[in-house]
Amino acid sequence: TNTRSGCDWSANVTATQPVGTWEQDTSNGVWGLRDCPAGYEMISLYSKPEAQAKAQRCQKCVDGLQYIINASADKCQQCPAGLKCHGDATFEALVAHSTWMPVNAIIRLESCPSGYYVYPNGPVDASNAALQKCAPCGKGEECTNSTCVTCSVCSPGFYKAAVSTE
Repeated sequence: TNTRSGCDWSANVTATQPVGTWEQDTSNGVWGLRDCPAGYEMISLYSKPEAQAKAQRCQKCVDGLQYIINASADKCQQCPAGLKCHGDATFEALVAHSTWMPVNAIIRLESCPSGYYVYPNGPVDASNAALQKCAPCGKGEECTNSTCVTCSVCSPGFYKAAVSTE
């Protein structure tokens, strides 16, 4: 097979070069999209290989709103509420010292700093991953561990009148 990065997939094409790495099937001469660069997801409109050159493209994830971990295998995902995403696999946490980890195609919130808890609590998948953030513990609750997942009611005889960020 022939492989070219960002090449014209037909000698007759004079428009801008397609994004990604294209590979030519030597048996039939058809060019197909092999992979996309970081920050792009692979779009394939058809599952049949005979029309793949015109039905495939790399689509850029939206900077600030989406991310993608593996451009060759994943789809663009909505950025979680607790992150600033850069359209690729890089991101910044909005709450300092929160811990985020890529798990398969999703960036997962592992823990929050003292005074915050992991929201939503429980399993995270594609249906709720965008909701993830470090939320402040409420009045009468505390989380004094160096890393926090859930807040606890204050110890007997103690009361906290403000949320953890006040």
